[in-house]
Amino acid sequence: MQCQMCDNGNDIVSKCVDCDSNMCFECSTFHSRHKNFKTHITEKIESTNIETSEKSKLGEDVCDLHKREITLVCESCNSAICNECETQSHKSHKHCRITFQAQKRRDFFQLGIGALKSKITEVDGTIEMSKSEENSYYKFCKQGKEEIQAHAKRSKEIVCNIIDVLANLNLQKIEEIQKKDIKSITYFQMNLQQRSCLYNVFSETRKMQ
Repeated sequence: MQCQMCDNGNDIVSKCVDCDSNMCFECSTFHSRHKNFKTHITEKIESTNIETSEKSKLGEDVCDLHKREITLVCESCNSAICNECETQSHKSHKHCRITFQAQKRRDFFQLGIGALKSKITEVDGTIEMSKSEENSYYKFCKQGKEEIQAHAKRSKEIVCNIIDVLANLNLQKIEEIQKKDIKSITYFQMNLQQRSCLYNVFSETRKMQ
């Protein structure tokens, strides 16, 4: 960038904030010494800042080499170029209009997006299927548990009934045995009483003799 204070075409080295003007070295020296500008604030401008400022003014769609509008794409180098690049450093290369290349890439991205959406739909379907299978599995496990519990309950009832039947049979046998034993004991006691009576009669008879 050139000085805004003079017409000498010198490169700028500083900027006066109050004047909002870029200055070369000579103008900056004069500006700082002049009594009317002594209170002004100046800022030093680095060369990198100048290049950045120039590029920002030229815009992103301008060739860095020729400062012309980028209108083409070099397919051999895969880089954006201007018309002068086409006739010079990229003369023997294959190139096309940047609008065509942009549309081509948009179409490519659209295809990629379509494939991605299709894949997402497929994944969503797989997720739903896995959820359905998971629900079926839990339902199957629940049903199996309920069947096992019901079978165990029925088996328990059957076993308890069998035990009750066996217990009743044993009780009946014990009662029958008890009745027989009581009958035998009663018969034995009656025999003892009869013998005792006979013994007493025999004893009395002997005493009388």
